Amino acid sequence: MGQGRASGKCAEFVAVEFTLMGDVSVEADVIAMFCKAHTDLGPIGGVVINAGIVASAMPLAAMSLERLERVFRVNVLGAYLCAREAARTLARSRGGKGGSMVLVSSAASRLGSPGEYVDYAGSAAERCRRVRHRSHTGRHRRAVIAPSCGSPGTARTSGRGPAL
Repeated sequence: MGQGRASGKCAEFVAVEFTLMGDVSVEADVIAMFCKAHTDLGPIGGVVINAGIVASAMPLAAMSLERLERVFRVNVLGAYLCAREAARTLARSRGGKGGSMVLVSSAASRLGSPGEYVDYAGSAAERCRRVRHRSHTGRHRRAVIAPSCGSPGTARTSGRGPAL
């Protein structure tokens, strides 16, 4: 293939990184972020949802209700608010062009984090558990991909283990 044709082919696959500020646990912020992305970029073809917070390390017995609510609100509800808006945005029946969404998770969902970040690990596990049961969203059959990342420095992330 000539260089001109190769450049044209590559241009078809160019992705644009676009970062927006907002609190994913606040529905109005999530809706505003998707509206801004659509206004600035046009129709969206894919969304990566990687929102999550962790608070300072401490044992579960010492965690306040406010801390637990905040971590779960951002890490679980926030991810689902973003996924809902992505599903609305990507839907061809709503003027979208279809596409995929990726919900990024954490190895903490499998490994836990005893005595340190139990709330974070629990929220990551809850997000993974809910997504694993849904390979598509309704009749639109958009791909929903939920990678569960391996720990840094393990065989899985160094290329010696099985592909994710």
